Amino acid sequence: MVMRAFGAHFPARVTQLPGLGEDGKYTLSADGIRAQFIPYAATLTNLSVKDKNGIERDIVLGYDNASYYPVDSSHPVYNGIPGPYVNRIGNGTFTPVRASVTYTLSKNKWSIKIEAASLKIVNIPLDAVDDFYSAPHQLGFADSTPAFVGHCGGGGSCDGYNGEWLVDAHTPDSAVKLTLASEWSGIKADLRTDQEGLVVYTCFWSDGSAQIKAGQGYEGGPRNITSGDCVAIEAQDWVDGINHPEWGRLDRQIWGPGERYSWEAEWEFGIV
Repeated sequence: MVMRAFGAHFPARVTQLPGLGEDGKYTLSADGIRAQFIPYAATLTNLSVKDKNGIERDIVLGYDNASYYPVDSSHPVYNGIPGPYVNRIGNGTFTPVRASVTYTLSKNKWSIKIEAASLKIVNIPLDAVDDFYSAPHQLGFADSTPAFVGHCGGGGSCDGYNGEWLVDAHTPDSAVKLTLASEWSGIKADLRTDQEGLVVYTCFWSDGSAQIKAGQGYEGGPRNITSGDCVAIEAQDWVDGINHPEWGRLDRQIWGPGERYSWEAEWEFGIV
């Protein structure tokens, strides 16, 4: 399956796909996994895998109504591919970038590949509280500590996790860089990527106004999503490397005419 996005704002054009369903979504399936997408920023709307009891679980946030993605200004980034942006360069500008996003489903795996090229020189960043390195932890293990309050920035107004972990030098791309698992569902997700940094943060922007989808959750359970109810994971290069040439990351964050940018990641799902 291929979704391609063009121009500064990345309106998407979709090719080589099955037919559009009545729900406005394209569906791909493989052994043990089913994914649905819409041609709006190559957005993943549903990702379903089986839990420890063999029940199919949709494990990503989003909307049952596909037409709502472009109009909800409070939650504008559910599982979409961002266009070119200048995140950490004051008064920066960008030029139009031509990019393609390729999604591939195989047995228990969802693979993503992004390629981009610019006509001009351009920066293309992609997308004790944060200690998930020394040992596995529940996502809420530190939410009762004083340091958790205001921890993720926003001048102290943002509570939650927000940190980047750097991949050890010479670690092969095929190695698992991160594992996310649920004791309740038994689902485990392993991330492999060619990127050398992983940013993990809780959904601090969720104010409780959005709800999980109709097929998610359990009878009598909560429906509204608050700031600690989900986690975002971004595979990328070193955050802010563009502003620190002494780190030696400029050749991985700036591309000139004729050069191509490439980003790859793969999620593999199984049972704990």
